[in-house]
Amino acid sequence: MEQREKATQMAAGQTPQTVDAAARQDAVKQEALQFRAPFAADYIWIKEDGVAVWAAFSKDITLNQDQSEAVLDIACDTHYWLWINGEEIVWEGSLKRGVTPRDGYYDHVVVRRKFKAGSNNVSILVRHLGDNGFSHKDAGCGGLVVEGTVGDVPLLSDGTWKAKRFGYGYSAWKFWNHLNFRLSERGSEVDGRAYDEFWLGQSARDWPNAVVLDRAKAAAAFGRSYRNPLPPKVAAEPVYWDVGSRARRRYTFDLPVNTQFCPVFVLDADKAGRKITYYTENRWLNYKNTYSTRKGQNRFLDFAWINGDKLKVRLGRGIRLVSAGYRATGYGADAVSAFDSEDEALNVLWQKAANTLAVTMRDSYMDCPDRERAQWIGDAVIESDMSFYCLRPESAALFRKAIVATYGWLHQDGVIQTVVPNGLKAYELPVQNLAFLVGCVNYIEYSGDHSVWPMVLTMAQGYLPLWQMKDGLVVHRKGSWDWGDWGGKIDVPALENAWYYYAMARLLRYVPHGSEFAAFCHQRMRQIAAAYAAYRKPVGVASGAKADDRANAVAVLAGLYREEDIAAIVQALYNVRNSSPYMEKYVEQALCELGRTDLALARAKEVYAAMIADKCTTLWEFWRKHAGTTNHAWAGGTLFVLSRYVGGIYPTSDGFATFAVRPDTSVLADFCVTVNPVAGVEISLRARQDAGRQTLTVHCTSAGGQLIATGKNFIFNGQSVPSAATAERVFDLAVGANELSFE
Repeated sequence: MEQREKATQMAAGQTPQTVDAAARQDAVKQEALQFRAPFAADYIWIKEDGVAVWAAFSKDITLNQDQSEAVLDIACDTHYWLWINGEEIVWEGSLKRGVTPRDGYYDHVVVRRKFKAGSNNVSILVRHLGDNGFSHKDAGCGGLVVEGTVGDVPLLSDGTWKAKRFGYGYSAWKFWNHLNFRLSERGSEVDGRAYDEFWLGQSARDWPNAVVLDRAKAAAAFGRSYRNPLPPKVAAEPVYWDVGSRARRRYTFDLPVNTQFCPVFVLDADKAGRKITYYTENRWLNYKNTYSTRKGQNRFLDFAWINGDKLKVRLGRGIRLVSAGYRATGYGADAVSAFDSEDEALNVLWQKAANTLAVTMRDSYMDCPDRERAQWIGDAVIESDMSFYCLRPESAALFRKAIVATYGWLHQDGVIQTVVPNGLKAYELPVQNLAFLVGCVNYIEYSGDHSVWPMVLTMAQGYLPLWQMKDGLVVHRKGSWDWGDWGGKIDVPALENAWYYYAMARLLRYVPHGSEFAAFCHQRMRQIAAAYAAYRKPVGVASGAKADDRANAVAVLAGLYREEDIAAIVQALYNVRNSSPYMEKYVEQALCELGRTDLALARAKEVYAAMIADKCTTLWEFWRKHAGTTNHAWAGGTLFVLSRYVGGIYPTSDGFATFAVRPDTSVLADFCVTVNPVAGVEISLRARQDAGRQTLTVHCTSAGGQLIATGKNFIFNGQSVPSAATAERVFDLAVGANELSFE
């Protein structure tokens, strides 16, 4: 029966994969995420709807006694803020929609010791983006649903909740330049007369009742709800600038670093309707925000985050600025103080890379926090690699979400969509998708999270066979955007064949031995390896007469070279400067893999010299500052290179169950590096040189580590390990402090 069904499908131009794709995606997604049963509570909203609508909701609940715990499931399009009895509980909860093209997220919120005997107030502010973008799939209408219990008392959203429109609006024609079509977010145009701090206990008795959405309409709009897999976003306490005693009309305030933040103002206005305009120096954000005053004192916090190194404020007539500040906000993973060395240029580069990573993480990894806030998957791969070396383990959830969402948007014909969620356009950038498959294996190796493997395998099995072969090499696949990297002189045949081979080589780490897909990969790898020999030339790897650093880099990482090719490849990797900041990570990594970390660092300091010297605290999209954004995720690959290859810390089995510390003290003798890649594993290394001896001090919180060093006359934890000749030695690390010195 099964054979006849497959034959019938193929005769009809279908494959079993095409027919079964939707069902398989649903099955795996339900297993990967905590799929929630449909809400019994009502979806509620206000009468107004459309683009950039903000709505306030209030519900009073009376309790007979104090309740130690409340458990609430909350979903909305798009974000919400929650207060209980005036106390902030959730800052910008939920996520932009799009775990699949149909489905969204919900938050599972546990609130402890906030509800008291007597009357209690639950206040919720919802921001409905109301438009599709490169990082959001709009539901088509606003909506909020709350379902849970306070102790044993039900709390359900329904028509008894009070609701009104909050004070935000927008005007596309008053944005800085033009409305950025990639962004679902709009600039803030706030009417202070409709902006009130209702969450601080203001009575909502006179508000209208919430509008209950038709159940069928709500089900069609909001689809199913998957549990938010990310840690809660953070919002620091306000920090205030000195506004001075002299009244002015124009202010520019410096932030310590380019960060995501929400401005805070206290203003005095002589009458209603006076206007303040505020924005950052970031020209790619494409809008200026405004606030129109009430008469008298105005206290205003803009809940819509922006980013930059500076906040610029312009006051209209009749306004006095009493105070100005900001709340820094961002993804819920703390930084690790992770790299410092004798080379200040490398220190600055590492830190600017870490700054860039922090400002490009929120609901998803972003290419940039201004122009589009989109999860281009090639950027996300580099961000994930960086995260394991400079952030706490909570950061790993963001790439896991990227894998799940990319799977959720997988086309039935097997095409991987490069930017998800995306309500505007289905991009396929083939080489970024191949990099994504490599990144998935990196993620599993570093995190130890094997639960995503069924999704990764399904994507690989569907996508890699779409590439046609000719004469032992893949036929160029254009996708919807024929893109290999920014810049010219791309050796496309050498580059994309190397990416294709590299993806299969990495996937085979987990593909079951003897499986049909393993045989497919091995066969194609043999074909490519044989045909690729024609690309090995005196200039390095090249399909034509000239070598491209990008193609040589991926060829090295894929293993498509011979020992006798190394000298020429090294010259190409160091001397050819075609790469954009995106591919620079791979060029430097390839040099390190060939044992030339010295050239990798020398190249990094040369190509990043302008960024290192510039006052901007983040890294740029291109080598020229104003050619693109000044905070672009893909530019930070040197952070990974420094921590992975100079620090030498990497897993030797999945999830750092075992690991190596193999520092390269030939390039830097004095440095320190700390990593906390997974829960329970923190490794710190301090390297220093004195009187001709190198000392390595390693602290680790878990067993399974090995310290690897090359030298002679070793002393490890006080015990002499004689060796007359220079050699590589391996030492088992104990939990706690370890010290090795050698010549």
